[in-house]
Amino acid sequence: MTTSRTRGLLAAAGVALFAAAPNTYSATTVPAIIQVAGFDSGGEGRGYHDTTVGNQGNANYRSGDSVDIFVPDDASNPATYVVKNFVAGEWLAYTVNVPTTGYYNVELRAATNYDFPNSAYHIEVDGQNVTGSVVLANTGGWTNYQWLGKKTIQLNAGTRVLKLVVDQHYFGSDALRVTAVPAPTPYWGTPAAVPGTIQSEDFDRGGEGVGYHDNDAGNVGAQYRPTEDVDIAASSDSQGGSYDIINFQTGEWLAYTINVAGTADYDIELRASTNWDFPNSAFHIEVDGNDVTGSVLLPDTGGWLNYQWLGKRRVHLTAGQHVLKLFADRPYFALNSLRVSAASTAPPPASGATRLFSSACLVPRHCSRRPWTPREPGWPAPSCCSSPASRARRRSLR
Repeated sequence: MTTSRTRGLLAAAGVALFAAAPNTYSATTVPAIIQVAGFDSGGEGRGYHDTTVGNQGNANYRSGDSVDIFVPDDASNPATYVVKNFVAGEWLAYTVNVPTTGYYNVELRAATNYDFPNSAYHIEVDGQNVTGSVVLANTGGWTNYQWLGKKTIQLNAGTRVLKLVVDQHYFGSDALRVTAVPAPTPYWGTPAAVPGTIQSEDFDRGGEGVGYHDNDAGNVGAQYRPTEDVDIAASSDSQGGSYDIINFQTGEWLAYTINVAGTADYDIELRASTNWDFPNSAFHIEVDGNDVTGSVLLPDTGGWLNYQWLGKRRVHLTAGQHVLKLFADRPYFALNSLRVSAASTAPPPASGATRLFSSACLVPRHCSRRPWTPREPGWPAPSCCSSPASRARRRSLR
């Protein structure tokens, strides 16, 4: 039973209370707490996917569906039902109404146990994985439910289908919570002008999950914005810029609020450096939550000191204010700045990645070091790439 204290806490959090019994499985308006047992109607393959036939639960609820629905194990549980026996590959779908485009936290109220470590799930919206795999901590037993795995995602206004997808079994769950979070704000107070160049370190304000997402706590470079968890080092780019962002890992992202002057096609480029010992570094760009580039592979630029303009041609942008996000798809690369310019008149290449501009020579491999130590003693100067010995070495490596 939901006590008056529990209701007060939920109301204070700014979310709707649990429905008493989600019999109609109608679309839920978010922000809200959604009962996991209130998945969409339509049966196997539409409202859910379950790898075993039959409802093995003890709640006598939705007995015609093959989802295992139980009575809660603990008396303090505010939910009416609990779904258990989640197996990898299974999923539950929930139609939600999003009144306003914005950022939302999504988290799962779940119970796990020590004998099934690394239970995990991810959230999809309209078929797109928006969280990556979220590993659930050990809650101390099957009767101990906790809110876990908070992730910040962007939802566009309208009717959306949210899916809870199991990546690793087992866990039990009674609810999903979707709460609104503040929108990112431009670092300098006004959106970056497009066309134009944006310094990488000027990502939006708002902190973790709003202005950026970083997999590790702390600013390793600590040269700028030291309270943020983005690794910012003094720039190694011979062409300028005060700072570089380093140590990009898969799943990390940076947000930039932009103002596009006119609806048109644009080239989006990164001024980035890569190294041979981390092949196939890759990124993609999202605008207002939509992937507009696909994954773009970055070539070996010849070393961490050698920055080049690399990116994607002919991305269609509409006039007005938008949030542009740079996602790391594969590590590692270093980033000095982003440039959004009027689209080139030349036809785009067949591959997903293209080098649109490069004024730097190829630094030989013996000049290279790992990206997280850009000021390591003993680094050769960028001019090493122009020495006769280095040019001979480059020829021998071709």
